[in-house]
Amino acid sequence: WSETASGAIGYREACSLLDGLCTLEEAKERTRIRTAQLAKRQRTWLRNQCTMEWVECGPRDKVDSIIEKVYRAWGKVGPTPLRF
Repeated sequence: WSETASGAIGYREACSLLDGLCTLEEAKERTRIRTAQLAKRQRTWLRNQCTMEWVECGPRDKVDSIIEKVYRAWGKVGPTPLRF
């Protein structure tokens, strides 16, 4: 396993499963936890980089509906440069 890939979410857990170091349920749970942790880190990073306007969308939303929500949010916030 390559060093870079073995740290990827899901990949590490799959390798542990294949190596017999955990069960399928443990691998799934660890993947879920690591995914949530990454999402939290990304939200924290983004919050400190620019003004955000979150657009609530669900799996049943049509693309046209999502586009309309994004346009409305863009109209309120406009472009915001990232701070590096």
